Amino acid sequence: MDLKAIWEMSVKMQAQGVTDKRRFERHSLMLEAKVSFDDESLACVIIDISAGGVRVRMKETKILLDDDSPKSVILYFPQFGGFKGEVVWTNNLLVGIKFHENHEMMEDLILKIAAQDAS
Repeated sequence: MDLKAIWEMSVKMQAQGVTDKRRFERHSLMLEAKVSFDDESLACVIIDISAGGVRVRMKETKILLDDDSPKSVILYFPQFGGFKGEVVWTNNLLVGIKFHENHEMMEDLILKIAAQDAS
């Protein structure tokens, strides 16, 4: 499934009111970023974001979890810096990252990204 199809599916699910048990509201997004771990930095695209975490699509390389244990990462947003988190699931090139940061701070970041997208 290509990146555009994943994004369209996410938007369609939100429009249809598909509910889940997530603690924070998700926001669809298409933003270039980097995931750093173990002295590596890999390009990715943020597909959606919430105050609790993000779903990203890796550009080329899969992130593999050893023994299904979370992997500590830093997600670098252009113009906003790095934010600590952990990989909590992977599915081929799709990766779920849970933020370690303060949720209010992440909500502020989302609003800044949205304002930047609107301009």
